[in-house]
Amino acid sequence: MEAKGYDKYTTVITEANYEILNHAFDAITINDKNGRLLFANKAYENLCGLNLKHHIQTYCEDFVEKKIISKSVVAEVLKTKKRTFDIAHFYRTNKTALIISTPIFDENNELQQVITNVRENQELSLQPHTNDTPAPIHSSIPMQEIISRIHHVVDLNMNILITGETGTGKGVLAKYIHQLSSRREFPFVKINCAAFPDNLIESELFGYEGGAFTGAEKGGKMGLLSAADKGILFLDEIGEMPYHLQAKLLDFLQHGEFIRIGATKTTKVDVQIVAATNQDLLKMIDEKRFRKDLYYRLNVIPIRIPSLKERREEIPVFISHFMDINRNRFHKEIVMSPEVIDTISKLPFPGNVRELEHLIQALFVLSNDREITLSTLSQIMDIEETDTSTITGHSADRLTGEGSTDNSISSSRTTQIEKSISSGLDEYLDQIHSSDIQTYKEIVNKFELALINSYVNKYGSVKSAAEVLSVHPSLIWRKLHDAAKKEQ
Repeated sequence: MEAKGYDKYTTVITEANYEILNHAFDAITINDKNGRLLFANKAYENLCGLNLKHHIQTYCEDFVEKKIISKSVVAEVLKTKKRTFDIAHFYRTNKTALIISTPIFDENNELQQVITNVRENQELSLQPHTNDTPAPIHSSIPMQEIISRIHHVVDLNMNILITGETGTGKGVLAKYIHQLSSRREFPFVKINCAAFPDNLIESELFGYEGGAFTGAEKGGKMGLLSAADKGILFLDEIGEMPYHLQAKLLDFLQHGEFIRIGATKTTKVDVQIVAATNQDLLKMIDEKRFRKDLYYRLNVIPIRIPSLKERREEIPVFISHFMDINRNRFHKEIVMSPEVIDTISKLPFPGNVRELEHLIQALFVLSNDREITLSTLSQIMDIEETDTSTITGHSADRLTGEGSTDNSISSSRTTQIEKSISSGLDEYLDQIHSSDIQTYKEIVNKFELALINSYVNKYGSVKSAAEVLSVHPSLIWRKLHDAAKKEQ
């Protein structure tokens, strides 16, 4: 069987699965029971920096000997017959990756193949010193206060705890702190505490001596704390750090030294800690999932980044920033219509700045014209292709659940009908009979609009009302728009 000429690749998978695996985000390989490579997808080729169709049937150890990868996790699985995690470095591309290799057994419990998932771990990369790290966007008063505080404390060499919802830019702020500090000539090392299995994060953070455990490198490993010496270690998602490891981190914060796994002597380093989390650490302390003493050691200088809905005035600034980035990325001179900017500025964005960034990128990809319009936006959002200028302020507030409690966009007559609905259908029909509404269509439309307004008012937003009524939000949006347009 052949698939795009890679006949050797597809001897172990169907053509359909070949397409799926080859377009997967993760790098994926399949090795046979002897460790020979049977399949590698495009993502793995990109990590290796090689065209691997010429390396099919190559033994896993040969990739180490040829300096393609620093270690073979597959080889360890062949020895232990167990699923194995580890970190490896790809020499040609200078990339570090988290590798998870899993044995596949037949009906007789004999090992037949090893399937490996490899994900590039950008959290481990050392950030080179640059002189052009821009300040985070801070046109709102809350963000201006945060930047001002950072400038006052950045050289005090104290631990900093950054809190805020996911996607608010905690990592960006941590890099900015490093750039401002006197440690900027030394490494900025980031580790995402949620990205590693419990049995791996300790060795990556503190390092180990050669032979400390099965699979350990002969020469040992210095660990990220040592790699960050004289610089800053950014502990992202600190709330995900295993409880038993928190005590060892606390000991380091108190004494400035630690013991590598398998070592007998302490290692002393000079590192400033910046930690970040989107979790409620005080609640986790009450639940015995986070150490109180560690919390106070980290929270010397607290910084809370407000959510995007708390600083909506910055959304147009972010839009302009991300538009510039995507113009350079896609080499397309595209602008965004004022109507789209206005509509986006009223959206809730539970994913905050990161969600906004992805939205702008998606609009760039979908746009075939010189201008991003509501038509483009309607392809990926639950809105209709309409002119938002015809929507009253109260209707726009319904998109986010914000604004005045008086949300009616209909006429006074429709408002009376809304009130009569709560009193019963009979009273509603009596009012219909006494009004100047004559046709069946008019009666149904007014009843439908009154029903929609009632549910939107009750549940606070179009999305919530749509969920209760089991309809698509765009249906409610269109009805409200049509009613507002008729009133003009």
